Amino acid sequence: MKICTLIFVFGLQLLCTITKAQLPLTVDTAIHVSVIMPVKPNAVRIVKNSVDQAFYYCTFSGNIYKIIKNGNTFYDTLVATAVQHSINYLQGMAFRESNLYLVGNRKTPNTAGYGLVIRGKFIAGGAWSWDTLLRTDAYPSTATLFDHAFSSICISSGGDSLYIGSGSRTDHGEIQTSGGLFPNSR
Repeated sequence: MKICTLIFVFGLQLLCTITKAQLPLTVDTAIHVSVIMPVKPNAVRIVKNSVDQAFYYCTFSGNIYKIIKNGNTFYDTLVATAVQHSINYLQGMAFRESNLYLVGNRKTPNTAGYGLVIRGKFIAGGAWSWDTLLRTDAYPSTATLFDHAFSSICISSGGDSLYIGSGSRTDHGEIQTSGGLFPNSR
């Protein structure tokens, strides 16, 4: 199984991850697909920073990478980890000016976890300063991906509001007791 990143050109440049060895077929002739580079396993989100015009992507485990273009060659470089911003189940990110907003969860299977909204401020020299904007109360975590916790973020056009996507395990209806630690939890 080959994992690669593609550029779709349709007015704007967008990137996405595919997991097949062959390129997808397009149904619109205005869309062109090109393989540009491999990405790290479990890449979940990709966004463009309007300040440096670079694309950044994150992995589910909390790593954030910047995509660098050197001529016709692309590669990525690690810019932050879960140790720095505290989200070890990272699913959402968005840029506003020189700030990077992250949303996800801090959890350890079979313990209580919590949702986080983190802001990264870019500091000259390539470093980031991280601060917590929101932390939920603790909630029971399972050893599954069915927690449906904090998963997406977007910023209002005026830049004065953050919108957070968060789900619930209850849409599946299954009981996830985490080995009996959280009786009857859904």
